[in-house]
Amino acid sequence: MTAKCYVDASGNYIGAYDGAAPPAGSIEVPTAPDHAYKRWSGGAWISTARFNTAIRNEQLAEHDQAGLPRPVEDAWRVM
Repeated sequence: MTAKCYVDASGNYIGAYDGAAPPAGSIEVPTAPDHAYKRWSGGAWISTARFNTAIRNEQLAEHDQAGLPRPVEDAWRVM
């Protein structure tokens, strides 16, 4: 049996189920998201503001670890 992926009514990923019944009201989707902050929007996984913030924070952390100066638009955040 192949696991099937499900989201809730708001498009939030619930999980993959193989042989077990998903929660009531779940909607089957073709794949799982590639990042936990993405949301299903009727036909595709879309980025959310939380996803964009998480990715930006990861990029800034990598910048900081490399000892590079922050991009100008983010300089105000360290003050």
